[in-house]
Amino acid sequence: MRDDLAERCKDYAFYVLPSYREGVPPVLLEAKANRLPIVSFDIMTGPREIVRDGADEVIAARFDLQHCTHDPETDLQSN
Repeated sequence: MRDDLAERCKDYAFYVLPSYREGVPPVLLEAKANRLPIVSFDIMTGPREIVRDGADEVIAARFDLQHCTHDPETDLQSN
């Protein structure tokens, strides 16, 4: 476990979780705690409970690589 995570998060514009299977992904909680916008797939458990699709976060339909990868920053700005 890193002890400089909060400092490192300042170097990033957003966090992308490209996973198809997760339980409760703690990295999403860490990203939220550090106020990073999140882009994630809508999978069975995890992201839907943590990520709010809207103003500062995007949930792409499951297996929708086009939506999740084309330009997350544009999606975040348009919501």
